[in-house]
Order: sequence, then structure tokens, then C-alpha cells
Amino acid sequence: MTGFEPYPINVLISISYIFKKQTVDRFVDGVLNELKVN
Repeated sequence: MTGFEPYPINVLISISYIFKKQTVDRFVDGVLNELKVN
């Protein structure tokens, strides 16, 4: 069981990393769109 414990933690870290990256990408896209409009 000890070798199985880090697995969910790694998955959570990966999911949170992907989620943060997507959020940052959307934020950058929004800023660029605002700059294009103005």
C-alpha cells in the first residue's frame, strides 16, 4: 500500500497543473482580445 499512496497525489498535482495552465491560457487570450479591440 505504501507504493500506492503517492499515485493519487501525483494525479491531483497533474490535474491542478493542467487546470492552472488552461486558466492562464484563457486569461492571456482574454487580455490579447481586449488589446485587439482597443
